[in-house]
Amino acid sequence: MIDTRTDWLKKLEQISAFFQAYGLSATLRDAVYVERLAGQAKFRDADAFNIANSDPHNDMIAEAVRALQNRMPTAAIQNLIGELTSRKTYGAFCELLAYKWLGDAGVDFTAQVAMTSAEVLNKNGSTIDGKMTLANGKTVCFDVKGFGFVAHKIKILQERLEKEFPGKSVLIEGAWNVSIDALQDLLDYTGFSTLVQDLRNSALVKRDPLTFRIQDRRPVTVSVHENNPLKLAEENREYPLRFASQYTRQGPFLLVLVIHPWFSQGELHQNFAQFVDVFTKELSRLAFQSFQNDAAPVEGLPRAEAAKLLSGLVFLNGWPATGTDAPRPRPFCRIFLNSLAAHRLVREDFASFEAAFPNDITVEEIP
Repeated sequence: MIDTRTDWLKKLEQISAFFQAYGLSATLRDAVYVERLAGQAKFRDADAFNIANSDPHNDMIAEAVRALQNRMPTAAIQNLIGELTSRKTYGAFCELLAYKWLGDAGVDFTAQVAMTSAEVLNKNGSTIDGKMTLANGKTVCFDVKGFGFVAHKIKILQERLEKEFPGKSVLIEGAWNVSIDALQDLLDYTGFSTLVQDLRNSALVKRDPLTFRIQDRRPVTVSVHENNPLKLAEENREYPLRFASQYTRQGPFLLVLVIHPWFSQGELHQNFAQFVDVFTKELSRLAFQSFQNDAAPVEGLPRAEAAKLLSGLVFLNGWPATGTDAPRPRPFCRIFLNSLAAHRLVREDFASFEAAFPNDITVEEIP
């Protein structure tokens, strides 16, 4: 078992000549992912532990780093590996998956591109995750975000609550058709402290549409929640605007959202009853079309204008294609294009992706 950062780096050095050349196992400060005392495991960094102990995931990381050669400065690659192996595993792994996706598609790209305030909405400028060149010569900027989304926030909230109630289980039930903003309010100091106090006074507390329940720890616990893809999309239509500071002013911009079952709820992974199909298309439609008359400001622009700078949304499933007991869901990539975009992209622009992944990708223009 790989329990530490140094052990993980040594594992990566065994499977990749690039990692060997970096020699990071001898230079980066060690970190402990899990403590094993008296037969009990206490996790300090479960995300890093889980990825580190999966050979298929390590192979994906090695392939991503290979794809980054000559596309990203060596120092920046080493910094990204540093983040991957210590406390920022989730975000760094998702970024690496996107680079692997581009490499597998044979698409030319440059990673970590500095942009000025004249090029992005951020008034101070920003470094975006990259630029790609499509088969027809179009240059498209992109940024990558881990799409842990609602379930990831709920997991964090549950873990924090259980620290407040030692020996108890905290169950979060009800309808998970809740906005990210509402969950963040519960994680912030005032919302969290009030919720804890209410749970000390009652074993059952509601924060619509969620229900919080406290019970003694048991060998088997049954918890139930519901989720509706259309309602979930409606509650979170503003989600892509959270990253508007990265939107580019003068050319096409794609927001790449990486889905992985270890960070996302199962509904976003397995596409049971077409949940993923319905949710991703509806969220895209709302992100593109529902702000047309909205003058509220975001990054110095009315929302109506900012939404036009989002040329498309990419939903990328990061589960390994091979080497696991469970197959990767198909399609693993969904691309939705904004027909109202100021810098419009069309399906034909992604011919090289469709050729590389003929049965694993869908590209759709939202009219």
